[in-house]
Amino acid sequence: LAELDRRYNGWREDEAEAHGKKSLQGGFLGVQLLHELLALEFDARVETLARAIFTRLQGSPYHDEVLVWLERSNISFAQPLRARMAQGGALPHIDANPWAEHPMDVNRPYDKERWEPKVRVAGLHDIRPMEKDRPVQAFLALTDCAGGPNAGGMGCSRDRGFYEYLRTKTPPHGRNGHWGKLTRVYPKPGGQKLKSLSKEAQGAINDAHAKALEAIEYPPYRAGDVVVWLRETLHAGPKDNTSGVHSARMYLGMLPNNPLNRHAVGRQWAKLQDGKQAHGRACDRSEKVEGLHTLLTAGQRWRAGEFGAAAVAAGGGSSDPRAASDGQSSHGTSNNTVPRDIDLFDLPVGTTGLGFKNATAIVNLKVPLSDNLPAGTRTFVKLGEAPDDARFAETCSRLRAELGMTSTHAHIVWCSPTIDWAELAGRANPKWANGVRKRLAKAMSESSRQGQLPAFVTRAFEGIMVSEAPVQVLATTPGAGFELLRVLLFRKYLGIADTNGRNMMVSGLGADDGDGTGSSSADGPVTGVQILSVDENPSSTGQLAASAGPSLQTAQTIHSSVMGAVSAAITEHPEAVAGFIRALRGLELPLSVTVGGRLAAVHAVAPFDDTTLGVLDAGGQQPELKSLAEKLSSNPRRPVTGVKRKR
Repeated sequence: LAELDRRYNGWREDEAEAHGKKSLQGGFLGVQLLHELLALEFDARVETLARAIFTRLQGSPYHDEVLVWLERSNISFAQPLRARMAQGGALPHIDANPWAEHPMDVNRPYDKERWEPKVRVAGLHDIRPMEKDRPVQAFLALTDCAGGPNAGGMGCSRDRGFYEYLRTKTPPHGRNGHWGKLTRVYPKPGGQKLKSLSKEAQGAINDAHAKALEAIEYPPYRAGDVVVWLRETLHAGPKDNTSGVHSARMYLGMLPNNPLNRHAVGRQWAKLQDGKQAHGRACDRSEKVEGLHTLLTAGQRWRAGEFGAAAVAAGGGSSDPRAASDGQSSHGTSNNTVPRDIDLFDLPVGTTGLGFKNATAIVNLKVPLSDNLPAGTRTFVKLGEAPDDARFAETCSRLRAELGMTSTHAHIVWCSPTIDWAELAGRANPKWANGVRKRLAKAMSESSRQGQLPAFVTRAFEGIMVSEAPVQVLATTPGAGFELLRVLLFRKYLGIADTNGRNMMVSGLGADDGDGTGSSSADGPVTGVQILSVDENPSSTGQLAASAGPSLQTAQTIHSSVMGAVSAAITEHPEAVAGFIRALRGLELPLSVTVGGRLAAVHAVAPFDDTTLGVLDAGGQQPELKSLAEKLSSNPRRPVTGVKRKR
């Protein structure tokens, strides 16, 4: 509303200029790309929601990028302002065409010349497909809504079979190019195709329409709620708003990554850069866009279509930088709009590789990747992992932050590798170069995006590997054992592979809480030690089975003195350990982590079961607590004392 006050002086008054009223009747702001709205569109929680929805709809984990249709906010004015603005709610409609090709072909760009010819072709709009694949519509409520048709909210029909009924039992109707892409639904629909039917058939169709319209309900919601509906859902705007509250909402443009949508967002970006209207009706809002390169990170611009804008502007049939890998012709598409690794990362003098397998190094960012990774940030970067594994690692980083563990903000950005990563690895160890070269070649050959790889980027952590830390210092620094315990529990709970001293980083060794006593709180010992879990890849089914016991040493052996500190942390802080396990159990793990029920057996037994929590809750000097500590810190590969192994 403040933005409207700024743009339309006196718009609330009865004598407001007519053009101002007309542009506000739809309830849209004068420009949708406000800073606050962009922040909402690209909020990490919106991306997480989109992945969960797409995963549910496709029946398997969705790991790809979430593209963004830059949406707008909408206001349903309350009376009496509503009447003065002559604002009405959206008529009942469906955001899809039941009579278009089914299922939707998402593997090729929308053919605008065919479906939107300059000379109108009768009946063409009846079967015109949607120009983008948008499985769900959604908005974030900016104000409370009491519910009901007269409270300024939105209604959805409970008739879930209505769309399929239209598609299979009726001829096209409710379609008009002047209304845009939607299909309107009236109690008594008209049109030549329906008039040609018998009176009985027309009556049955009218009854079905009336039933679906009567089933529209207007749910209540609170500010901050997200309302989501399938594109096949019949829905409508409010009939009125007598609530006394201007009902506001912010639409969310979540799109799955496929050739159809990449072309759609490419057109979007090209129009925005050219100052052309990219969204909605001409009277709804203008779109004079400035400073998108400043407002959006490179990754956000990619998701909004920057990668494909050049091809669209050139008249190419595809804006897809990975078109060849999708079985489509590239039509002259160039990878020039795809960021190269050298465009993203600056290599300080003396940079070397960090490993013999993936391309890894400590670099500085040339461009911002997110609010938490601005330009100039010293970062760790890794190329060579499969997209699913990179996404798994990004999820682990987010979950560690939720638990209050040591965590560095992580981000994934696709880029074309041009840096000689093998040469960097060879600087550290000549034997590493060939391994990195082979790894990148294999990853490129398997990549779903032609000539691109996902780069896993995270803030650099100033520390050393646990395997390189002085054993006695690590074992005796107050709080170090408890921090290590949390990392080991986390890695076991999420089924992370190769837990060993090389995949954990530590800093702050030799420090305590400041008075040398190693004081503690209900959450565990107060400590300056930080231990970061790194190289987080999902364990295979075989690896999970091999580490099925209670021991937290799920892979390579960790020094007994260090594990002794872990055991002591369990017996000295049982309440805090129980609290952390409960926090693990309370995590909302995405399907990408739990796919196929891979962790069900892990979570059902010690140390994550109720029996373990009972022992920890009892605390004290009970023998059961000491036994639990020994089991969790034990080396499962060490033979039991006094038992001879067969030769």
